[in-house]
Amino acid sequence: MEVLSSVPLLPSLITLANAFCGVLVIVKVVDLASLLGQGPLLDEHLEKLEFMGLLILLAMFFDALDGKVARLTSQTSDFGAQLDSLSDAITFGVAPAVLCKFLIDMHATGPDAILPAHPKLYYACAAVYVLAAVMRLARFQGLASGQDREEDHLMFKGLPSPAAALVLTSLVLFYTGRGSEQALTSYLHVDVYRIIVIAMPFALAGAGILMVSTFSYPHFANLLAKRKQSFL
Repeated sequence: MEVLSSVPLLPSLITLANAFCGVLVIVKVVDLASLLGQGPLLDEHLEKLEFMGLLILLAMFFDALDGKVARLTSQTSDFGAQLDSLSDAITFGVAPAVLCKFLIDMHATGPDAILPAHPKLYYACAAVYVLAAVMRLARFQGLASGQDREEDHLMFKGLPSPAAALVLTSLVLFYTGRGSEQALTSYLHVDVYRIIVIAMPFALAGAGILMVSTFSYPHFANLLAKRKQSFL
C-alpha cells in the first residue's frame, strides 16, 4: 500500500490510457484476422482498420499529455518515466507492427494477394521494428536517467518511437481510404494502394533502423518554446 500511495495518480492514468489503446489495437487485429481467415478485405473491414489506426493516434495524444500533466501537478517520478516507456513499447512498438503485419498477410495470400508469399521475411521486418522500438526506448531511458542536460530536450538521438509509429499508422490509414471506387487510383493512373502494401515491409524495417540509428531529430515543440518567435 505504501508503494501505491507514492504513485502519481493522474499522470499514470493518462499513461495507462495510452497502453490501453495499444492493447485494444492488438486484440482487435487478432479478432479481425480470426474473422476473415483467407477472405478478401471488404469496406466494413477497412472501417475497422481505420478505427485501429485512429486508436494509435489517440494514444499519441495521451503520450504527449501525461508528461505535461505530471510537470503541471509536480508529480514527475521515476515510476512515471518507466511506465511511460513500457506503455510506448506496447502502443508504438508492438501495436503498429501487428497492424501492418496483418495488412501484409492479407495481401500475401488469398484473393487480394499482390505480395510474394515469404512469411518469414515479413515476420523478420515486423520483428526488426518491435525490437528496435524496445531498444530505442531503453536507450532513451538510459539517457534520461543520466545528467539532465538542456540539449537532451532539444534533439532526439534516433527516430522517436511515436514518430515511427505515426509513419506506419499513416500508411494504414491512407490504405483504408481505398473504399470501393478507388478514385485516387483512377485519377493518378497508378494503383497507390498496391504501392502502399508493397512498401509496408520496407517501412517496418526502415523505421526500425532509424529508431536505433544515431541520427539526430529535433524536438520541434521544445525548440519553438526555447526562444521568442514571431507570430508567423
